[in-house]
Amino acid sequence: MDVYPTQARIYLSCDDNNEKLLNGFDAVLIDDQCREYKKKSEGITALGYSEGIEAYYYESSYFVKTKSLKIAIRNVNLLDKNKQRGDISYENRTIGNMPEGISIEKMKLNDDGGLILELNVNKNYKGYWDGVYQSVCSVYNKETDEEEGENGFTAWGDYENDRIATDYFLIDNFEENKYEMKWFVGDWIKLDTPVEISVK
Repeated sequence: MDVYPTQARIYLSCDDNNEKLLNGFDAVLIDDQCREYKKKSEGITALGYSEGIEAYYYESSYFVKTKSLKIAIRNVNLLDKNKQRGDISYENRTIGNMPEGISIEKMKLNDDGGLILELNVNKNYKGYWDGVYQSVCSVYNKETDEEEGENGFTAWGDYENDRIATDYFLIDNFEENKYEMKWFVGDWIKLDTPVEISVK
C-alpha cells in the first residue's frame, strides 16, 4: 500500500500456486480519526489492473492530516483457473465455462465470414458488485494466445429487462476450434473475518 497526502493506493496479487485468480476486492479504509473511505463515499475510488495485480485508488483531502490507516478487506472476487477459458463453438452455439447470469443473445455469421456475438449480462451475474460493472470477457486466439476481435457494450443499465449490459464481439474470419473466451470475473465471496492491514 502507498499513501500520499491526497491519495492511497492498495495493491493485491494472487500467489501463482493459488487455484483461483483474484479479480477484485472490496475494502474500506479507516483513518486515525475513524473516518471511513469506501466506494461512492468520502472520496473517489478507481480500479487498475496490470500483470495480475489488482490496484484500488482512494482519493481524499483528509489523507494530508492522516497519521495512520487501517484497511479492512471484506469481499473478494475469485475465479477458478480451470474455468477461466471456454471454447467458442458456432456449430454447437455454445461458449464453454460461461458464468451464471450470462447468456448468449446472438451468435451468427455475417456475409464476410465473421462471427457476431452478443452476450447478455443480467442481475443474477455474481461478478456484479456494489454498482460496479467490470468487463466480463474477451476473445482470444487459441494458437497465438492473443486477444482478437472487436468488442464493445450496448444496452448499458437496461434494468427494466433485468439486464446490466450487453457485451458485443465481432470475430473476423471465424474458424471453428480456433477461438476461446477468456472470462475475467468470478464469484464475489464475503470473508467471514475481514482481512485487516494497518499502515502508519
